[in-house]
Amino acid sequence: MEEITIRLPKVSDVHNFSYAANKCKCKVTVIHGEYQVNGKSLLGLFSLDLDNPVKVVFSDLKDGESYIDNFREWMV
Repeated sequence: MEEITIRLPKVSDVHNFSYAANKCKCKVTVIHGEYQVNGKSLLGLFSLDLDNPVKVVFSDLKDGESYIDNFREWMV
C-alpha cells in the first residue's frame, strides 16, 4: 500500500486524475475526512470537497508496482 496527498484545484485536474487512476491496475481510493471514494470514479471525485488536499491510497499492489510517478503533478 502507498499513500500520497494531492490537490485538484481545477475541473480539468479532476478529469486528468481520474483518467490516470483508470490506467492503474490496483485499487485507488481518495479520502477526505471520513469520506472515501473510488479514485477511478469521476462522479465520486466530484462528490468530495476538493478545495483542500485529499489523501490517495493505492492498495492491492503487486510486488514492485508503483504508480506514484503518474500523479506527481498533483502532489503537495
